[in-house]
Amino acid sequence: MAANRVALQVYPGPHAMADPTLTDRLAGIAPPTLVAWRASDEVVDIDYGRACARAIPGAEFLPLQGTGHLPQSSRRPSNS
Repeated sequence: MAANRVALQVYPGPHAMADPTLTDRLAGIAPPTLVAWRASDEVVDIDYGRACARAIPGAEFLPLQGTGHLPQSSRRPSNS
């Protein structure tokens, strides 16, 4: 967990997790893009994921139902 915290401090640069330049940089993404976001994330709201997808020209947004902040460990079976 300590190594994860160190890595998370490196990713966003000097702006912590509120990088004001993020949407400008996302606008520069050219290849077809799928933004898959955790539908039940209690740390980073799904609306933030939608905003990221809107910032990428032509991106598709896919909410991952039944997943929380750590989808690899929080996936819950569907009720279907």
